[in-house]
Amino acid sequence: MTCASTGKAAVAISGTTVHTALKISLSRLLLLNSETAQQYRTLFKYIKVIIIDEVSMISAQLLLKVDSSVKQITGNLQSNFGELDIILIGDLRQLPLVRSTPIYKQPKQTLVGPIL
Repeated sequence: MTCASTGKAAVAISGTTVHTALKISLSRLLLLNSETAQQYRTLFKYIKVIIIDEVSMISAQLLLKVDSSVKQITGNLQSNFGELDIILIGDLRQLPLVRSTPIYKQPKQTLVGPIL
């Protein structure tokens, strides 16, 4: 599966946005209901690798959401990214994120609360 952080980048690689591909809310973490998780599980049955382009535009918090969403979809909650291979592509020396923590730094808070 190929996806990107922005719609324009997604179109360029014949993919979709990370948010659409993994059913990620723009504002907050939403747990998938069992019906939606099952629908995505069926779609992901043969997916072994997720390629994410323009990684410089992905915040540490969004990467946590990607991990959480993939775990819910695969049903494998104990392994990073549900044991799928994740390939991140992009130039981390491009423009910095606006008001977000880059993926190479620890996020200011986890999905459930502040990091102590």
